[in-house]
Amino acid sequence: MSRIPKPFIEELLTRVDIVDVIDARLPLKKSGANFVACCPFHGEKSPSFTVSPTKQFYHCFGCGVHDNAIGFLMAFDHVDFVEAIETLAADMGMPIPKVEGDKPTADHSNHYALMEKVVSFYQQQLLKHPQAAGAKAYLTKRTINDESLKRFKLGFAPAGWDTLQKQFGEKATKALVTLGLLIEKEGRCYDRFRNRILFPIYDKRNRPIGFGGRVMSPEEQPKYLNSPETPLFHKGRSLYGLYAARQAIRDEQTVLIVEGYMDVIALAQHGVGNAVATLGTATTADHLQQLFRIAPCIIFCFDGDKAGKQAAKRALQTCIPLLRDGLDVQFLFLPSGEDPDSIVSAQGQTGFLAALKQAQRFPDYFLQQFNDSIDISSMTGRAHLVEVLKPQLEQLQAPALRALLIDRLAGVVRMDKQALSQMLGNKNSSKTQVTQHSARALSTRSASLMRTAVALLLQRPGLAKLVTDGTAFEGLDLPGLDIFKDLLHLLKGRPEISTAVILAHWEEETSRAHLERLATWVIPLPEDGWEAEFQGIVTRLGALVYEQLIERLLAKANQQGLSDAERTELQTLIQERTQTTT
Repeated sequence: MSRIPKPFIEELLTRVDIVDVIDARLPLKKSGANFVACCPFHGEKSPSFTVSPTKQFYHCFGCGVHDNAIGFLMAFDHVDFVEAIETLAADMGMPIPKVEGDKPTADHSNHYALMEKVVSFYQQQLLKHPQAAGAKAYLTKRTINDESLKRFKLGFAPAGWDTLQKQFGEKATKALVTLGLLIEKEGRCYDRFRNRILFPIYDKRNRPIGFGGRVMSPEEQPKYLNSPETPLFHKGRSLYGLYAARQAIRDEQTVLIVEGYMDVIALAQHGVGNAVATLGTATTADHLQQLFRIAPCIIFCFDGDKAGKQAAKRALQTCIPLLRDGLDVQFLFLPSGEDPDSIVSAQGQTGFLAALKQAQRFPDYFLQQFNDSIDISSMTGRAHLVEVLKPQLEQLQAPALRALLIDRLAGVVRMDKQALSQMLGNKNSSKTQVTQHSARALSTRSASLMRTAVALLLQRPGLAKLVTDGTAFEGLDLPGLDIFKDLLHLLKGRPEISTAVILAHWEEETSRAHLERLATWVIPLPEDGWEAEFQGIVTRLGALVYEQLIERLLAKANQQGLSDAERTELQTLIQERTQTTT
């Protein structure tokens, strides 16, 4: 969790109206007591995304996503927890307090402001500097138009060693070194980027965090130079063009991962706006998780040479543990000497989209890349293929996809599907069966009573007023009782609290996830039936206290006998139970 105090988060969620937060980003329509829209997190034609002003919570009945206003901003705006808090707090005019004695959170606002000035400065150099003629000629040759230059804020770094220091002065030197724009060596500083076309890199909140620099002559090396790791820029978490591509990715429900800045710009210029590029590093799990939060389909675009195929294999390995049923990964290998830029420039949007249809689906590429390296013409080769694929399949957390892959693999290695599934240890299937069995067993026990009680309280916090004696359940042994009692304690004297604020109170991930499911559980009760249902459950829970105490004493009587005091207690409990149930 963040260092932001929990009471502040609860107060923020109390003041914020989730309907306003979501409606500003996703137009909502009134539907009864709630508001609805087509879910922004999965493709659908009829709305199943519901926002409850009472609960201050959203839930999609199609894909199952749900959360409060903070969670929505994190998913929709692609920001982290603290950034979402900062956005909401700024909207509400609420200063965020600091926790006394805790390490203060770094404030990089001055760094971002300086980076904006540097971006503007380099843009001006591209337009006006005498040395920029070569850069302009190169960009013209690559058919980059003026609109793209402005949209992606391309710039030019002159060949001088102290251009930035002359422009921003000695006072900015330390900050420029911190941001990786100056290199400090033996007590002197010089510009990192010299005689290069510059591509500003923005984060998911559209703040400049670094640069990529490209030379114009093949004799100069390295061809591309990126900013180093800084407090703002982290290659493994940053993607070129993500903010600019965000809406196109949502519209297409697909994101293209390409290898270069020019690919992103050229594709966008020709109407293919859903492309991003990695920044001199292999695609990381962090990259993929960011992208899967926006769209369910990722298509990798690689050169068809040896380096491209090696990059594809690394990307495949990164994808395997992250895939879930409903997510899709594809691999496009371009002809030798071609890249997305060259194809879209020569063939236009239509030609590139046609090439995109040749992308291999995950199952095809998954099996092919191992088939290519293993001779499966012999029994020993097929057995070796099964052994090689076993650890890969064990990482896959997508039961349906895993079953389909095993089915395909059975045909390749000429084995019975069921025998192969047992050999590979179909853990997902077994786990599902155990979970289903446990759920059925649980529904027949008193735990279902407690689950219903917690769900009712979460969705109608005002029901807590019906429990007048907080000690009535002492001695009761039921799964979920601790959460139920914590809820009653939290709600005491706070009838106005919303579901969103209640859930924000729980930091423990497993408990919170369980409560979130109960908060979205559809309880088939009429409007005037909630109070009677909850009161009935409270009465039954009270009766269970007597039942469990009596059962314990009777068990002890059968095993070792009771003392006089215990026999008296047993008689009293039986009498009280009779009075309670008559």
